[in-house]
Amino acid sequence: MELSEFSIPGYDIYSNNLSCNQRGIIVYVSKDLPCKLLNVNVDFSEFLLIEIETLHACNKMIIGVIYSSKTDNDLKLYEFINSISRDYKNNLLLVGNFNWPNIDWKIW
Repeated sequence: MELSEFSIPGYDIYSNNLSCNQRGIIVYVSKDLPCKLLNVNVDFSEFLLIEIETLHACNKMIIGVIYSSKTDNDLKLYEFINSISRDYKNNLLLVGNFNWPNIDWKIW
């Protein structure tokens, strides 16, 4: 599949590795919002991290989208979350499919 097959008029498209393995993560951002892809040197590959400038140029929103399959190494995912939480602790939003069916979100 080509990334262009997923394009939506008026939006920039960001993807991690869709064309390499027929699965991946896609994030759409309005062309009206200044945005850039962030690179993080970690041993976890199923994520996309973008920085969006807010109306106030000094503020930036970091959005992380994560996919963790049931067969992924949870330790690598934990290390990734800890790393970006430490590096981007202000204005960070993490979303995704973590495949943690037994997690107790009240204590994590």
